[in-house]
Amino acid sequence: MRIPRRRRAHRVGLGALALLAVAGGDPPAPAAPAAPIVISAVFADGYAPGDGDEAVQLWNVSAAPVDLRGWSLDDAAAGASFPEAAILDAGARWWIARDAAAFARSFGHPADWAWAGTVPAAGTRRLATLRGGPTLANAGDTVTLRDGAGAAVDAAVYGRPADGAGWAGPPVLPYHPPGIAAAHQVLYRKLAGEPPRPAGDTDRATDWASDPADVRWGRRIRFPGWDVEAVGAPARAREDAAIEVAVAPDALFGFLARHLSAARESVDAMTYTFEHPALCEALAGRARAGVRVRLMVEGRPAGGIDMRQRWCLALLDAAGAAAYWLDAGGDVGPRYRGAHAKLFVVDGRTVLVGSENPGTGAAPDDDRSDGTLGRRGVYVATDAPSVVAWARALVARDLDPDLHVDVRPFQPRDPERGAPAPDYGPDRASGGAGYRPVAPAPLRARGPLAFEWVTAPENAVHPTAGLLGLLARAGGGDEVLVQQLDEPVWWGDGPAEGDAALNPRLQAYVAAARRGARVRLLLDGFFDDPVHWNSNAATVAFVEDLGRREGLDLQARRGNPAGLGLHNKMVLVRLSGATGNAVHWSHIGSLNGSESASKANREVALQVESEAVHGYLARVFAWDWAGSGANASWLPWVGARTAPP
Repeated sequence: MRIPRRRRAHRVGLGALALLAVAGGDPPAPAAPAAPIVISAVFADGYAPGDGDEAVQLWNVSAAPVDLRGWSLDDAAAGASFPEAAILDAGARWWIARDAAAFARSFGHPADWAWAGTVPAAGTRRLATLRGGPTLANAGDTVTLRDGAGAAVDAAVYGRPADGAGWAGPPVLPYHPPGIAAAHQVLYRKLAGEPPRPAGDTDRATDWASDPADVRWGRRIRFPGWDVEAVGAPARAREDAAIEVAVAPDALFGFLARHLSAARESVDAMTYTFEHPALCEALAGRARAGVRVRLMVEGRPAGGIDMRQRWCLALLDAAGAAAYWLDAGGDVGPRYRGAHAKLFVVDGRTVLVGSENPGTGAAPDDDRSDGTLGRRGVYVATDAPSVVAWARALVARDLDPDLHVDVRPFQPRDPERGAPAPDYGPDRASGGAGYRPVAPAPLRARGPLAFEWVTAPENAVHPTAGLLGLLARAGGGDEVLVQQLDEPVWWGDGPAEGDAALNPRLQAYVAAARRGARVRLLLDGFFDDPVHWNSNAATVAFVEDLGRREGLDLQARRGNPAGLGLHNKMVLVRLSGATGNAVHWSHIGSLNGSESASKANREVALQVESEAVHGYLARVFAWDWAGSGANASWLPWVGARTAPP
């Protein structure tokens, strides 16, 4: 379905709107559904020709199995009914599709039931149909679940208004901020709790996750292939582990080269781009030595595919590695707006997570006698068993060409993105002069550590866990240090929407300052366009003005500490604790402050509780802060630059 977008209003009343929003409370999570079975998701605007992949999800939210024999799904014009032996277990859910083969192609897993098309033998059962079975109209429809007596158990109205039993108020509409299409979205209910389950059944659009007015549990996006029901909130574990932290550009090249060259069994990597010739040669060398190497990169990166990227993938392919693009597979679109994670799993025992794509800008390998130049960022490596298990499961879900048609193999003969000409040689120049690394050696430590792992699009904006949950704990005597490529004031449609469109991350920083925390935001001033209405410059002006007016220990600056941009996505939080024993958390990963990063991209981040890690990174932040703003030695270049995601 395609919903017309409102025209964006001019930026007016920014300070007043922001002050109101960060001061107000958010609505609590809704109550649990009353009906035992609910319609929990609807996919009407399919990818397949004729919408063969359209589907409805049913969820048993009760504590007992429910026999659906004789129950039916209908759209008023036609229906499909369950035969005998249709027992939906307590807490279980079923996907019911038009065509099981088309559904599996779009979603990456089989449907439980199908009412038309070719039904594969493995796992999918057939529904009986009335008048050919339901047809879910893209523009809008009413889907009703009925029991064996024909009574309505639940209903979902989407796209266009409809009157009748089982629904009240406006229909469910997809949430689609700028850059995110309304087409092909999966509409689904708000989920809460652990494990997650539908959280409310008032027979209104406010029960659904696309609810534009609910800034905590609503304003969500979903496309086929996401596993939001299984992932839930960011998980946490405490265990004895080794940890290593490297700062870019200071020590990143050696850090990545050492970990990749140490592989003896396997390397699984998911990055936005991989364009560093020397690091690619190290990875290809491992593949030639018999190490299983798999790499997936974004198929449509901002600015296009660099020739060095094509050279690197061709080198890996020739060495026996498996190289893939994440991109549309025929009529099925890519699962994510951007494959933006920076994640490596080495030998199934070590995980690397960071803010930087492997390239010469972030990982220069030049002579450091006269300094260097590069992008500021951070990587963390650990052998923590829980983190390794999380990363391996994520790779298994995302990097599987047998399940997901958007995992597209690199084709050397592809004229658009295959191997470059035989006489091509990649530009190996990197670094420069003038920046003296402040963290030339990685930090290494071992001991009992706490970890929390965050993934987008599933749980990056969970209101009580992950980054937002951590920031909610900060108050008097605490400290929050933010170093970020992009942290706009507005999400959604911006000022045209009012308070609901304010960036919840920025609101959380301000709320921490209002509770008495010392808060500092250091944002990129190299790629930032200071005249844009939603730029880092606008954020700095807003934060500085708010801090002065309210007397908060809240400051913001733009900076470029290492000469080629501040590309980091780091948040450091020191909590004094009720007993006076400080707790130190570091959030490290690929998550920018944009809405698409949290809700539509594939992103990963690790939150680590470690005084050593926090102290190491806080010292880097202090150096960067001191040299930024009015004290900047690297002046921002005002003009058209494209920030590498």
